[in-house]
Amino acid sequence: MKADMRPRVTSADGIQAPVTARLSGERAPKGDRRAKDTIHWLRGAGTAGAMLLLLGLSVRGQGIVSDPGGDLGAQTDGTPGALECVVEDASAAPEGAKKAIGWAVGSTSGGYGTILHTTDGGQTWERQGTPEEVGNGALSGAAAVSAREAWVTGKVGEDAVLLHTRDGGQHWYPEGDAGDLTDNNLIAVSAVDLYTAWAVGANGLILHTRDGGLRWVRQGAGQVPPVELNGVYAADASHAWASGGNEEGKTYGTILRTTDGGETWSKVPYAITHKPPPSGCYLITIHGANANEVWAVGRDQIIHVSVASGGIRVTDQTPDFAGGFDINGIFAVNKKTVWAVADNSVSWRTVNRGKTWNERSPEGAGYVFRVYALDKHRAWVTTGSYSGHGQILYTDDGGKNWTPQNIPADPQMWGISFVK
Repeated sequence: MKADMRPRVTSADGIQAPVTARLSGERAPKGDRRAKDTIHWLRGAGTAGAMLLLLGLSVRGQGIVSDPGGDLGAQTDGTPGALECVVEDASAAPEGAKKAIGWAVGSTSGGYGTILHTTDGGQTWERQGTPEEVGNGALSGAAAVSAREAWVTGKVGEDAVLLHTRDGGQHWYPEGDAGDLTDNNLIAVSAVDLYTAWAVGANGLILHTRDGGLRWVRQGAGQVPPVELNGVYAADASHAWASGGNEEGKTYGTILRTTDGGETWSKVPYAITHKPPPSGCYLITIHGANANEVWAVGRDQIIHVSVASGGIRVTDQTPDFAGGFDINGIFAVNKKTVWAVADNSVSWRTVNRGKTWNERSPEGAGYVFRVYALDKHRAWVTTGSYSGHGQILYTDDGGKNWTPQNIPADPQMWGISFVK
C-alpha cells in the first residue's frame, strides 16, 4: 500500500489527520452536477433489527485462514493469542471532543425518523430534517464526512431510504435508485470522503457512490449472498468490508471484502472456536483500523481479521461470558485500541489488539447499540430500551464513567458518526 502523502492537519488535541475535505477552489470530479432541485424524492428509512451484548474476559482461541492464489480456505487451531504489553498514554485533552461535529440517528419520534446533530461533541444536540424530508420510519446508519456533508440510511414503510445533506443538515435530500430501494432496507453506511461511500442492507444489497451521491451503483451481483448485511466499513476508495447474517444452512455469519472499489466482492470464511448458540452466529457491525485490519461483531462473537502478504488471518477473540448475547457495535481507533458495545448495558475496550477485553459498562443504559471513539479515553455510545426510548452517553475517562447527553428526542438511538 502506498504511503499516505496527503497534507495533514493537527487538531487541538494533537491528533494528526489527512486533509480530505474539498477546498473552496478545488474542482469537483467530472460530472459532479449536484443540484438540489434535480434530486427526486424517494421514500424509505431503516433500522438494523439486531440487538446485541458482550461480557467476559479470556480469549477463546483463534482461527487461521490461508489465501493461496486468492482461494480462501479456513483452518482453526484453537490456540489462544499471545498477550501483548501496552502502555496507556497520558490523559487526552478535552478540546477535541468539545469541538467534535457529528450526527446520530434513531427510530421514529413525533411521527418521523430521528436525525440529531452536534457541533460541540454532544454538549448540545439539535434535531434535523422535516417529516417530509425524513419520512415516518426508522433510521439506523450514519456517516459524517465534513462539517457540511453526511449520509444517513434507514427504512420508511416497505422501502429503504438514503438521505444526504450538503449544508450541515439544514436540508436532507434522498438519493439512490428506486429500483434498488423499493421493498428493501438500508441498514448501514460508511464514507471515505465527500465523494466515496458504501451503503448496505437487506437481501445482500450493496450500493456504492464515487461522485458524492450523484449516482449510486449496485454491486456484488452473483458474488454476494442474499443475506441481511448489517455493517459496512469503507477504508479507502479501493477497500471496503461488509458483515451480515448467515447463509442458508450455515452456522456463522457473512464477512465480505473488496480490494478494487467494489468491482468484485469475495467472502472471507471463518469459524469460531466456541459452541455457537442454537440460533447461529450472525454478524452485525464491522469496523477497522485500516484496510487490512478489521473487527466484526454479532451474536456471541468478536472476530478479528488481518490481511498480510501471507494471506488472511481470522481470530476468534470472543470473551468468555454467558453465551447467546448480541454484541452490537465495534469501533477501532487504531490497531490496539478498540471499543465494543452490547446488550444489558455493556461496553468493552481493548488496548492490546483484542487479546483481552475489559468491561467499561454504562449502568442502566439498556441495549447499547453503537459506539464511536476518538481515542482510548473518549467515546460516545447510543442506546435503546424495551420501552423504545434511548440515549447518547459520553465518556472521557476510558469508560469508567458515562454521562447521558441532553437530546431533543429520545427514541431508540442507533448510528452515530463524527467528522474525522
